[in-house]
Amino acid sequence: TVSAVSLRQNLDFCPGVRQANQAANSTLTSAATLAARIETMIASFDPLNATIEQIETDLAAATLSRNVAEAALDSAQEERTLLEDDLREAQAALADCRLIAIDPVFECQADADLVTATRTELRSFLQTTFLPAQRAFSAADAVVNSHTTRLTRETTRYARAIEPLIDLQDSLFSLNTTIFQVYQQYTRLAGLSATLNYSTGW
Repeated sequence: TVSAVSLRQNLDFCPGVRQANQAANSTLTSAATLAARIETMIASFDPLNATIEQIETDLAAATLSRNVAEAALDSAQEERTLLEDDLREAQAALADCRLIAIDPVFECQADADLVTATRTELRSFLQTTFLPAQRAFSAADAVVNSHTTRLTRETTRYARAIEPLIDLQDSLFSLNTTIFQVYQQYTRLAGLSATLNYSTGW
């Protein structure tokens, strides 16, 4: 039997507790529904994910190719520098010879031939090796830049597409936290007290 029932002023908060509980349940249901929608929509972005992954693969390959082209260009630049140094030395030797020679045409022919040969070698190197290496690097670098631009564009597009849904989910969870805080505040308030009398029958 129940006896000594004593109502307290906090009993007035009971409707508020019930409403807070209903609101919390409703918010949890809404959050679960929204989470399911987000999963469905993210799944619908699989083609975009696949596109991003393919771009990343292409970018990695293009970067490797550019590194190879850059190494070839660096090597060609070193060789060009050596050939240009050789040409300057040959031209300096020819100039010195002409200054001191009695018959420059005859006495400096060997130096003149060396200048011609060195210049020809440099010209040939530029045409067959350096300029192609330079063009190859420029082309490889352009491909890398193109893939980088595409990757930035697609990842930004993906992030913007899901951002509103993520923000909405955060808002719902924030509301749910607030409601639970209110509910916990109400549950600390006792609405009544009573004495329970019972017998075991032994």
